[in-house]
Amino acid sequence: MYAPRTSSSTSLVPDDDTVYGCNWHDVLFVDGGNTFYLWDAVVNSRIGLEGFKKLACSKGTTYVGVSAGAITAGERVGTALIKGWDDPNVVEGHWDWGFEGGAGIGGDGISFFPHYKEEWEGKVKEWEEGGGGDTVRIKEGECWVNGVGIVG
Repeated sequence: MYAPRTSSSTSLVPDDDTVYGCNWHDVLFVDGGNTFYLWDAVVNSRIGLEGFKKLACSKGTTYVGVSAGAITAGERVGTALIKGWDDPNVVEGHWDWGFEGGAGIGGDGISFFPHYKEEWEGKVKEWEEGGGGDTVRIKEGECWVNGVGIVG
């Protein structure tokens, strides 16, 4: 659990507005897991999607996305459907997971495909040509860092 360096709290998000301040955190590390569960948790959190975007993109913050954390940073979370590793049914309600969702903090129209291997290239190209747009391929052991790109 991440605790803000200016607080003794163990909560991810403090109860006051310091979440939007420049000095609240240095790194926001979002790891893997089920992409759809993560996305639903972001959208339905106390700060919601807009708060998450402000948190991830505030001045001085470095967003590090690994696996589901990288997908969530993209424009669309549908890249998680390509391999079939994540079960979208962990989230109740209706979502069009194909071309909706995603925080869009990775750049306009950019999606992320983690755990990339050459064997997935055909499916990734299908995704791009089918309306998924530009997709950054992230190999095993790599992550996406805003302002930097792929690090591994």
